[in-house]
Amino acid sequence: MTSHGEGQDFLTRMYLRHYAFLRRLYPQLAAENIYHFATLGVSGVISCALLALTAAGCLAVSGLLARPIVPWSLPNWAVMVACAAIVFVPGWLIDTRFKNLTDVQPETVELYSSSANRRQWWLMVVSIVPMCGTVAVCFAILRDWQQ
Repeated sequence: MTSHGEGQDFLTRMYLRHYAFLRRLYPQLAAENIYHFATLGVSGVISCALLALTAAGCLAVSGLLARPIVPWSLPNWAVMVACAAIVFVPGWLIDTRFKNLTDVQPETVELYSSSANRRQWWLMVVSIVPMCGTVAVCFAILRDWQQ
């Protein structure tokens, strides 16, 4: 990694911001605990984004086909498998991907603790609200359309 965090992809920067936030908030926690909380936080945001994409995709396909395409019309087992995939697969992939960043160097934590990175961290956290709103609006439109 370079001294200014250049060359990092979006997901890595998300993880490092979350790790730095938790490290500064809970300096007494072991690095492995911070790692688990950081991966959990990032995978939660990714799962929420996948659910919003699913809802928006269902609405878009419904508009193209001029009939409601809704996930809840699938068999219960398929809905459960899809929900489990949306929740658990991102967590597993993120946990696997960032296993080498369990104990982040103090200078990297300091870099991702800057005020600009803290603003980006807050944007990541607050982004959950519009994503949940997207899910609610898309599924409400589809539910009304289906009736």
